[in-house]
Amino acid sequence: LLIPTFLEGFASTASRLIYFVFLRTTIECEEETPPDFDRNSSDWSGSRFCNDRCLVAREAQFLKGITDGVEAALKFFIFPFLGLLSDVKGRNSTMTLSVIGLTVSMGLLAIAAYRRRGSSILPLITIAYIVQGTTESFTIAANAHISDLFVTIRRRAHAFSTIDIFRSFSIGVAVLFITGFVVSANLYEYFRVYLSLCIISLFTIPLPYMLIPESNQDPNLNTSWRDATPYAILSQITGSPYLSYIAIAVFTSIFG
Repeated sequence: LLIPTFLEGFASTASRLIYFVFLRTTIECEEETPPDFDRNSSDWSGSRFCNDRCLVAREAQFLKGITDGVEAALKFFIFPFLGLLSDVKGRNSTMTLSVIGLTVSMGLLAIAAYRRRGSSILPLITIAYIVQGTTESFTIAANAHISDLFVTIRRRAHAFSTIDIFRSFSIGVAVLFITGFVVSANLYEYFRVYLSLCIISLFTIPLPYMLIPESNQDPNLNTSWRDATPYAILSQITGSPYLSYIAIAVFTSIFG
């Protein structure tokens, strides 16, 4: 489980780290950046097609907000179904689906990075985040896998802490690599970066079935998919004082 977790965590984190700087390279305006412009200067916009630093940052953040919002909204509706899918079809199937979605998403972003400009950029990045928002479930399935294998609370806590440490390690490696060697290079194109992440994700697809024995030996085939609707989830939360308190605390901490 640790090897797929590391590779999936690295690719996913690396993609999010370079997303904003990649979006900057797609912004266009009337004044292009001169070919000899110092890319280490604080006035560098990040785009070859627009020399207005403020405009580039504003438009790139606007695009990022759109796609992040689409992804978050989809996760709200899809996460319960993915969790139920893990119970019905197995943990490995859900982890594999998640990595397939990540691979497709990286491929679409690689195409967008290759094109860099034009009307196709917004549809490509939006579809990429739609795919990611409707399939990202690796952590859900991995945690369920651990719950299946370790019955006692003590052993389960140790397993959860181990996988969390390894996941944090993959994030740390991604941050170190991306910030140290990619973002600091002030690139104008990120096609090769996204293509590399797509290849890493593609390599990870068969690993759950190759390395991880299926832990869900008794799938719940009688589960109703209606139990995974947002209404059913909200009913469970409002029906429990404990869950209601947690939900209110989380909502207040985010929007308060």
